[in-house]
This record gives sequence, structure tokens and C-alpha cells, in this order.
Amino acid sequence: KQFCTMILISFFCVFLAAIPAHARDKFLDIQEIKSPSGISAWLVEDHAMPIISLQFAFRGAGAAQEPIEKQGLSRLLSNTLDEGAGDLDSQAFQKTLNDHSISLGFGSGRDDFTGSLRTLTRHKDTAFHLLQLALTNPRFDPEAIERMRAANIARIQSSLSDPEWIAARIMNDLAFAAHPYAQNSGGTLTSLKALTADDLKKFAATKLAKDNLLVGVAGDITPEELKT
Repeated sequence: KQFCTMILISFFCVFLAAIPAHARDKFLDIQEIKSPSGISAWLVEDHAMPIISLQFAFRGAGAAQEPIEKQGLSRLLSNTLDEGAGDLDSQAFQKTLNDHSISLGFGSGRDDFTGSLRTLTRHKDTAFHLLQLALTNPRFDPEAIERMRAANIARIQSSLSDPEWIAARIMNDLAFAAHPYAQNSGGTLTSLKALTADDLKKFAATKLAKDNLLVGVAGDITPEELKT
């Protein structure tokens, strides 16, 4: 299997080398777009299908930024940002996403906090509005927080019987001793129980900002539309 993989990689490298440099540069026509407020984005404009895909990341807003007593904070934030925003509670928010076939999600790594949005072009106004609400006016309702807290605790309790998970935790502690990478990015049974709505609001307000935002977009959208 490994040998076949190497053959495929070698073939691909030879294929690329045989293509003139100017042709390789045209594989993707990447445009850099800047909004009036100064947000930059990379755009691959493609109107072949009525779909828009947006990916973004907040640099330095991941789990490594959490205090040791609040491990799992960025993970819980990623779970709750789309659980109600503005005047829409969790059920109404999720129903609007489903009714319009919009995919919206958030994730937290050790270094960065990420998000993605995919929508049909005809629903782009609704999709971008929901994304705006989630990032600027999340509700953090008690029911949503408790539901996501319980799901994360259940995940950890299940992992405690997994030898590979235990070995990975021990290796992490040894490899990254005294460094934030040694912390459990998914939280601990103790830290998750102590997290509050105020913790989520403070982390979102201080870590998700314009000056550490990276945006990439592909699909059926023009540069002028993306600026807005």
C-alpha cells in the first residue's frame, strides 16, 4: 500500500513538472479582496455551480490560550456559537439552517479557532446573516450550554476506557510538560463543569477579533458581493 502511494505521489510530481510554470499558476485564480472595514479575504470565484463555501480562522484563539482551570473553553465555545443567536433560540436557529440547506460550524484547535459556512447562492443573504449573528450576538442560553457540556463530559468519560486515548494523554504530558500544549484541549471532567456563560462571552469578545481573522472563499460570489 505504501509503495503504491509513493508511485502515485511520484507520478503527480512528474505531471506537475511537465506543466509550464505559467499554466500551473492558472490552476487557481486567487483574488485578494479587502472590505471597506479592512478585512482581507482570498477568493476563488467560480460560477459553475450555485454554491458558496467560506472558511475562516482566528489565529491564536485556540485551546493554548485557555487558563489551566478552564480547559475545554474554546471547545465549548465552538459547540455553542451556533446554538442560538440574536432573537433566535437554539431550535429556531438550527431550523433556519436546515430549512435553507445551510451548513454552519465552528471548531477549536490548539492554536486557532475556525469556522465554515456553505450555502446555495439563493440563500446567501440568510446564510451570512446567521453567521453574523453567531459571531457578534450569540445567546449562550443555559439549556444549550448544559446540553453541550453534558455531551463533552460524556465524550471524556467514554474515552477514559480507551487505551489509545490514555496513552495519547500521557505522551502529551511528557512531550509538552509545562507548556499549554500539554493541556487537554477538549477539557477535563472538572474544568468543563466549572465553565460559565460569562467565560464563553469573555473568550469570544477577546479572542475572536478582526485583527487575527483569516478568510478564504470559493464559489458563486463576486468580489463586490464578498466585500459586503
